[in-house]
Amino acid sequence: MFEGFKVKLSEINERLKGQVERVSKREVESIINDFSNKFKLKRLSDEDIKRVTKGFGIIGVDGSINNFGGLYPHYISIVQALAKSTLNESYFLQDVYAPLFEEEDGQLKDEQRRRSRMSRLELEAASYAVDNFKSDIILLDGSLMHYGIDCPIEWQDLKEKAIKKGKSLLELRRRLRQRI
Repeated sequence: MFEGFKVKLSEINERLKGQVERVSKREVESIINDFSNKFKLKRLSDEDIKRVTKGFGIIGVDGSINNFGGLYPHYISIVQALAKSTLNESYFLQDVYAPLFEEEDGQLKDEQRRRSRMSRLELEAASYAVDNFKSDIILLDGSLMHYGIDCPIEWQDLKEKAIKKGKSLLELRRRLRQRI
């Protein structure tokens, strides 16, 4: 019953194997080391953080999107953002997004709208932290560039506020991503 289907999938698989050159993890690391100064960071102890930050700690800001339901537009998304400091200060925001009740302009625009909502919540959490938390160091998860794309006005406002208050906004990236 599925023999023809299996044959087609096998043919596609073989063609894809021919197009994608396999590179081992060791080869990728070697290439990265050739073009960068890769180094391993050590985890700071509580005492190290206190010493480096003069007792004011570090703030981390991150967001998430959790989807429930089916395919576009039949789902809802819980969009969240959290600003949390090493001094146990925290600020948590949530929003709900349902594309079924939004303007019908396609799945690509929907993805941009969802990402933009998360970026706005992250910037709102970071802005609250700038105003209310003690630390002068704020780590934002991911590239800072996407804030300027997703919500440029809010991003500009946060940058200006941080500069006025002498606080540093830093991006935190955990890994390199590959795309074929």
